[in-house]
Amino acid sequence: IIYIRVSTDDQMKGLSPDFQANYLRAFCYNKKIEIIEEIYEDHSAKDFINRPKYQNFYDRLKRKKIKADYFLFTRWDRFSRNLEAHLSVIKELLKLGIEPNAIDNWTDHDDPDQFLLNVFSAAHAQSENMKNSLRTTVAMRTGQRQGRWMSIAPTGYINVTEEDDKFISPCPLKSTLIKEAFSEVASGLYPIEQTWRTMKKKGLAKSKSTFHYMLKNPVYVGKIRIKKWKSEPEEIVNGIHQPLVSQLIFQQVQDRYKPKTKVTARIKEKDSKIYLRGHLICPRCGKALTASASKNRVGDRYWYYHHNDCKIRYNAVEANERFNIYISSFRLPTEVVALARRVVKETISDNTNARAIEMSKINAEIESLKHRKGVAVDRNIDGTFDNDLLKETVQRYNEQISGLEIKQERLRALGNDTAEKIEYTLSLLQNFQKIISDSPVVVKDKLLCSIFPEKLEFDGRNYRTQKMNSAMEIFALKYNELGLYKNEKADISAGLYNEAPPLGLEPKTL
Repeated sequence: IIYIRVSTDDQMKGLSPDFQANYLRAFCYNKKIEIIEEIYEDHSAKDFINRPKYQNFYDRLKRKKIKADYFLFTRWDRFSRNLEAHLSVIKELLKLGIEPNAIDNWTDHDDPDQFLLNVFSAAHAQSENMKNSLRTTVAMRTGQRQGRWMSIAPTGYINVTEEDDKFISPCPLKSTLIKEAFSEVASGLYPIEQTWRTMKKKGLAKSKSTFHYMLKNPVYVGKIRIKKWKSEPEEIVNGIHQPLVSQLIFQQVQDRYKPKTKVTARIKEKDSKIYLRGHLICPRCGKALTASASKNRVGDRYWYYHHNDCKIRYNAVEANERFNIYISSFRLPTEVVALARRVVKETISDNTNARAIEMSKINAEIESLKHRKGVAVDRNIDGTFDNDLLKETVQRYNEQISGLEIKQERLRALGNDTAEKIEYTLSLLQNFQKIISDSPVVVKDKLLCSIFPEKLEFDGRNYRTQKMNSAMEIFALKYNELGLYKNEKADISAGLYNEAPPLGLEPKTL
């Protein structure tokens, strides 16, 4: 059996598959060795496990489907460049009755001296392989420090070659899905797992773990992560490729992965009829009400909120309807909305100048940090800094610059869509009951947690809560209650003077 194994480097050195095959055939012809099979291996794997053609041959050999005397190849480095695998596989093949050998360096496996030479040859091949690996790693890390993505493009990008330049560019189809995934996760409205399922249905076919890794990958914000290697720490540098998401959205996604102190009850989509579960407490003992369904004699299911210890049970349909009536009082009057719009316009106008001043300060601070980083690099060239100190200093400056850029993004986003967000909020408060009714369960749950920091008490007819969101307390006032206050003339007997102070010198006196 002759074994032909190649890689790109081998073809450059004249060891193409045709060359190896012809060389082995000529050797066998001269030595009167019959060739019963030719195995072509195009996998450049370091070990034998990842060589499919060899594994197929070895499996047939163990099952005695092959009878051969020799397993021949051109050189020992075609067989293996790993000393440990080299020796163990030779031992296995000899036990199975077939002799592996290289026609350029024939070895008598029974001769101790030739065995020693063979070990030296295998060790030399492994040494060369280690040198190649080291050179490749250094070249890859150098390219990464220049801001280049040095492998197959990540999802959402494609590899592009223009003349002598290679880089990654956004993929027209996948990049849109990537942006949508980041935006949805950053919004915080849905669990990350639900976003993963949604994106998978839309064509972003990724496993759950790969999806989580994608959301944490800084390549999508225009950065390159360089992994820790030997004494070099992990670092993140600016890439030369186009980012798909902003610093702000990327940071909001990372915040979703931070541990939270408060964990709210998870409401599943199938529990839409009992979406108040987890938000209601028993009026007698103050403990949480649970919910479940019961069946009648014909098999129909009816849902109830209940507390078994206190023997309390409320029909879920009726409880939900009364809750809709309860939240209908939160609707903002038209006059209040109009007043809020005027106040918002004035506030935005006042804040624009303050925001511009703050942005100018941040820009100046960023430029100062970049200048100081450049000075540190120059001192390293002059020999003032050593490499370790320089890396630590540059890393610190990069982190500070990144933090300021995120702050800048937040201010910019605040200025761009503040009016739109406030208008959306006013619209939400005007149509709060409809939004609660029409929203998915997961959105209802988040809205209720936001409005009612503490759970609601339900006695079968009315809802009460010890604490409500402070803004909603104001909005919950009924319009006729606001209309109770009228302008009246002050009464002297009430201790209030009913005449305005006369004009005169400042300060005005009575």
